[in-house]
Amino acid sequence: MWESALVLAQEMQAGRISLDLVSYNATMSACEKGQAWQYALGLLFQMPSLRLLPDVVSFNAAIVACEQGSKWELAPSLLTVMADSQVPPDLLTYNSMITAYVSGVQWEMALSTLTEASSHSFKPNTISFSAAITACEKGCQWEMALDVLQGMPQAMALPNLVSFNAAISACEKGWRWEEAVAIFQRLPEKSLVPDLISYNAVISACEKGAQWKMALHLLFRMDEGQLFPDEISFNSATIACEKAGAWQAAFHILEHMLVLQLLPDAVFAGSATSALRAARGPVKATHFLRSLRRFWQPCYAQPPDSQAIVAKGAGVIAIFKPAGVTTEDFVAPLREQSQPVDVLQIVSRLDHPTSGVLPLAVGTAGSMEANWLRGQFAGRLVFKEYLCLCEGPALGEAGVEGTIDAPLLTKEIDGVSRSEVSEVFGREAITKYTVVARYRPKQPAAQEATDREVMLLAVRPKTGRTHQIRVHMASIDCPLAGDLTYGFRAQNSSVRCPRLFLHCRRIQLLDINDDVFSAEAQLPRELTEVIETLDPLG
Repeated sequence: MWESALVLAQEMQAGRISLDLVSYNATMSACEKGQAWQYALGLLFQMPSLRLLPDVVSFNAAIVACEQGSKWELAPSLLTVMADSQVPPDLLTYNSMITAYVSGVQWEMALSTLTEASSHSFKPNTISFSAAITACEKGCQWEMALDVLQGMPQAMALPNLVSFNAAISACEKGWRWEEAVAIFQRLPEKSLVPDLISYNAVISACEKGAQWKMALHLLFRMDEGQLFPDEISFNSATIACEKAGAWQAAFHILEHMLVLQLLPDAVFAGSATSALRAARGPVKATHFLRSLRRFWQPCYAQPPDSQAIVAKGAGVIAIFKPAGVTTEDFVAPLREQSQPVDVLQIVSRLDHPTSGVLPLAVGTAGSMEANWLRGQFAGRLVFKEYLCLCEGPALGEAGVEGTIDAPLLTKEIDGVSRSEVSEVFGREAITKYTVVARYRPKQPAAQEATDREVMLLAVRPKTGRTHQIRVHMASIDCPLAGDLTYGFRAQNSSVRCPRLFLHCRRIQLLDINDDVFSAEAQLPRELTEVIETLDPLG
């Protein structure tokens, strides 16, 4: 109750009762627990004006407050102020610093602080090492995480379940399912009982490694430890089955969920439907997805009136999203106009620079309408067609079709998602295209080449990976016009395009009444103008 603590401190001062070091530290500790980092720092820097010298408890409270308030970058500055104030840090200081670096995904700084603590004659404890392993896990550094875990006994620090769970999660993020399972199997010999976090992490690791049998074994073994699987457990195991096309195993998972009175959500529905579609075709998959609707509560909400809406159906609308705005930002005002508020659910996204038709579920989160649409998208039962303009080697005459099936791996780099082709770690990604028209480049891009063309393509992604169309086209040396991330730099392109030339022209799916819902959006003017400047070939 940090606000009450501040009020009490103010009442003391109003009553001319001097605040001492204990009072300040107690108030700062309350602010720390309430994530009120601004007030904690204010109190800390107010102390010298009252002739009070902050001690290590004061600084520790301020560091933890910054970590709790997601202001980890202030922690190193506070450590510098401690040194200038000749206040020696203690082990709690270093542990708080490492934890702050965890929230900032600064694994290198976390390991450096761990080493620094040792050099100052402090003896890092289990908390120190566990936090450092977690920092490595957040930074996807599974090898470093295992090195820290293995070094704990030598430093006389006993690994606990938190340490092992963080190491398992690090291996999961590093797509190292064998190492994750090996660490998990070491828990009994360390007299540690795996908890829900342990199981979810190792099942997720098996899912990424396409080890569906191991994932199922671990899922059904949870009963032995009297643990109840949650949505994460079931969804990870189901996704593993989807990758292997093991639709019958997905049915067993559904039965187990119902025994535990857990209702299938959209993630489960989509993964199980996708597995069934791959094995038995779209008709069987749609029938299965339809059978899940009895578990979901309908909403029956009405969409708002908006000029952005291009089509309406039972439980679904389609809007036109312009380029230069995120899906979330464009949908937000529509949600505020709806009654009840937030009745529109995003079931698919268009990237910031992409324009086109975008479907939205008309229902609350977890409603039948939202789950039905999400299940169709995840189950690959939705038809989507994009128009894109690309530049590169000729792909054939107008009407020629092609397929790109390079696996894609998505990474977070400085908070920005980027995808790349990865045969080892990538997830299945399939893009089909048809050549619509061919144009002569006004000047060869990047180099003098006679076999390069500018081509308008109709593209149909069968999977929904991040930046899939852009990365797939770039992978065959046909990057999209206006794509400054995966394509040519503007000065090297023969096409002058004011934005990314990618537009979702049409989508088709089933509404909640099983009627075909189809919506289209024509190319915006800024893209048709680009085509008008090109010289047709053939």
